[in-house]
Amino acid sequence: MKTDSLIELGFTKNQAKLYLLLFKNPGISAGKIAKELSIDRSFTYNIIESLIKKGLVYYSIKNNNKIFFSEKPDKILEELEYQKNKTKKFINELKQIEVNKSKAPLIEVYEGKSALKKYLSEIIQGKSFLTIGGGGKLNIFEILKYEYPHYFKELKKANIGGKIICSDENKSFWKKNVEDTNISIKSIKGAGKENSITILKDKLILSEESESPNIVIVNNINHAHSMNHYFQYLWRIAKK
Repeated sequence: MKTDSLIELGFTKNQAKLYLLLFKNPGISAGKIAKELSIDRSFTYNIIESLIKKGLVYYSIKNNNKIFFSEKPDKILEELEYQKNKTKKFINELKQIEVNKSKAPLIEVYEGKSALKKYLSEIIQGKSFLTIGGGGKLNIFEILKYEYPHYFKELKKANIGGKIICSDENKSFWKKNVEDTNISIKSIKGAGKENSITILKDKLILSEESESPNIVIVNNINHAHSMNHYFQYLWRIAKK
């Protein structure tokens, strides 16, 4: 079993390796763990302690020595629910704080996997969108292979309306994933790059969905309106 799934759930690489080791080999000492994972023994204790605090590892005493066990996998779900509820509470507290919106930046830049998550969440929050792009290798769906089905479900649930002008090669992929939604797909030659432009009501999102993804959000309603006019022209000449 790979550690990737646990890392996706918020484990560090060493936490994931240690948890899986204990799951497969319950009741082993810290020294044995350090040897199996090829890490320093003192550092091993730090990792164990972090998992104990999460309630995912516990220990017993045998021959005056501590031996360690992993909790059942269901405990991971309990920990995620706890963190989710704690995060919701914190977000609600933040929302009570008045923010001076006049100081909001004109340009926002996000990098890495979090950039792609931000991109998809902006589309869902925007209620409707227009996108020129969706071509190339569609790396976004490889990088977010665990998350993107959830976002498509959210698009359907929130009844998001949209139009996408993509490459001819990727038209079938997009049509399959947005079926039963209010999103329409057309294609145009030359839309085969990983870069895309998404137009929302009052902002633009410039996205580079390469192996090192990033997005630039331009918070300017005039730019958004201007690009909307260009998009409508391209939509008229694009192929169904």
